[in-house]
Amino acid sequence: MSFRSWLLYFPTDVDPCQDYNCSYYAVCFASTPTTPTCICQPCHGRQVQPICDVNGVTYQCRCEYQLAVCKAQSHIPTRHLGGCKRKFHCNACITFFLFLFTNLFVFLVKHTILFSHFNSWLVFLSPNRTVRV
Repeated sequence: MSFRSWLLYFPTDVDPCQDYNCSYYAVCFASTPTTPTCICQPCHGRQVQPICDVNGVTYQCRCEYQLAVCKAQSHIPTRHLGGCKRKFHCNACITFFLFLFTNLFVFLVKHTILFSHFNSWLVFLSPNRTVRV
């Protein structure tokens, strides 16, 4: 078979992406004349319509959400349109205060400040100001 007859069977103007479908919002790109490749297309423009996913991540627009899905190659469920509400999660803060109060308690016990003034604290905290211990 000559080269010319080969071109009749395999024309060069055939797009390899013609019948190829990419998943997860990827776009087909012909990396070679016969090889389709799916790529994640970056966002262009200034769209602002935030989307909140179930993990609490806010995407500034639909394009950013689709790009994240494309890069993850998995479906990311959305919670609602609009930004996610910020929750105060400070595990480091809680750990620090537990550490601080534990050390303070140990210090007070070692120096008997806590137990020597325990009765006066009870009297101070009681509504009728008389406590029998």
